[in-house]
Amino acid sequence: MTVSDEIQLSLALQNAEFDAEDLEALTQQLYSQIREIAEEVDRVYPSLDPSLPKELAPKGDKPEPGVFDLKITFSSLETLVKWLYQRLFGTPTEVTIEYEDLKFSFKGDSQQKLDATLESAQRFISEVEALKKAKNE
Repeated sequence: MTVSDEIQLSLALQNAEFDAEDLEALTQQLYSQIREIAEEVDRVYPSLDPSLPKELAPKGDKPEPGVFDLKITFSSLETLVKWLYQRLFGTPTEVTIEYEDLKFSFKGDSQQKLDATLESAQRFISEVEALKKAKNE
């Protein structure tokens, strides 16, 4: 794998029906399983001083529930979306995937929405690919 094949993503989970403890339990479950797809998976620790740049701010001692930083191969992006959809199927959990300024969100709440979600994922993947190409030129 070349470095250009890797992309760094942020992934956030939200579920209005979950309290922080439930969201943390889901986060830990996905965190242990997502390594099947991702090259690297890191939990995100909230900044104790939001006025400082992200990389300089001191961090809390507990990771933020529902938030990951991932490094995956570009070709694994669609697989990641399908994998998350399958894991969250039938729940009102919303997933947001970010690559730089691009965002893609979906809920795995019904089988009928799977095709629409995958179409939206393809558009997101195309946008990520275009952005990567523009940065490399």
